[in-house]
Amino acid sequence: MKEMVLILNGNDFNSGHGGQASFIKNLHPYLNNVFELKYIVLPNFLIKQHFIPLRLLNLFQVLFFLLWGRKKFNLIISHSAEASFIASFFEKPFIHIFHGNNNSLTKSIFWYGKYFKWVYVYFDKRIIKRAAKLYTVGEFREGTEKFNNPIDIHLSKEIIPEERKDFIFAGRLETTKNVDSIISIYNSLPDIYKTDNFLHIIGSGTQEIKLKKLVNKLKLKDKIIFHGQLTNEKAIEKISRSSILLMASSHEGFPMVIAESLTVGTPIISTDVGDIRSIVKNGYNGFLLPLDYDIGSYVNKIIEILGEYQNFSINAIKSSNVFNAKEIASFFIADCKRIIYDKTF
Repeated sequence: MKEMVLILNGNDFNSGHGGQASFIKNLHPYLNNVFELKYIVLPNFLIKQHFIPLRLLNLFQVLFFLLWGRKKFNLIISHSAEASFIASFFEKPFIHIFHGNNNSLTKSIFWYGKYFKWVYVYFDKRIIKRAAKLYTVGEFREGTEKFNNPIDIHLSKEIIPEERKDFIFAGRLETTKNVDSIISIYNSLPDIYKTDNFLHIIGSGTQEIKLKKLVNKLKLKDKIIFHGQLTNEKAIEKISRSSILLMASSHEGFPMVIAESLTVGTPIISTDVGDIRSIVKNGYNGFLLPLDYDIGSYVNKIIEILGEYQNFSINAIKSSNVFNAKEIASFFIADCKRIIYDKTF
């Protein structure tokens, strides 16, 4: 009989909303072969509303479930601080996975979120004290083990470097992603590069209307395409046909989209935040720029990659070996089993 494992995450792993969804989806087949899994996720109609913070809804959802349904589970795996905080008050062992090492409320879409950053400081302290095991997807933090993003990609068709064109951004359309800067960078490219390459923007968020207005103002409506929220499979297909993934975030852990892009041979240009520098190497599989970069420098890196594209694309694939989902799942499952059978917790 399989051991029962409860997985706490705000979004359904098929939703395509954020890197956590893809992270969990890629692990699911391997975990499901070994354990009996139960997911706690918010329904879509709650995710789409913008009146009540999703983290608050997730906190209460987890609380109510654990009050009544916790006893049959042998282990809890949590991907959010609010869920792990609630789990810490129950007797079941839990694993917490940090998907970003910055305080979650520094990126709140609600204006008042920043005034509650102290709440997540308290959450973190209790999680660190009570968790059976801590992992980090982002940069190193004391007492945690590194967890590379698991990637399990099967493209319908392999795209050779010569067939790639266009630039792409994929992620939440929120202020910390600085998608307006990416649009300005694209606008600053010499016309020959804009003639041959569109800019594709995948994702949704509170900045979408503002970004579309900027595109109209710059008269780039025929060059910049907003795709909205795509399934993970469709997003990866689009990335695999693009020349470069463009990012300019102020905060990150290690974005799933970077792991996905490298795996399909798409080089990266990004700001040097979070743990991205552990994989993206200047002049090899992409470039990293400081947060105070100037647009001209970013434009020059785009041109440099296009000038030696085949080398950058080949190196991207080489550097993606660390994201093998089967190998990552194997060590994670071993840790889960050790915790389940450790009666001293």
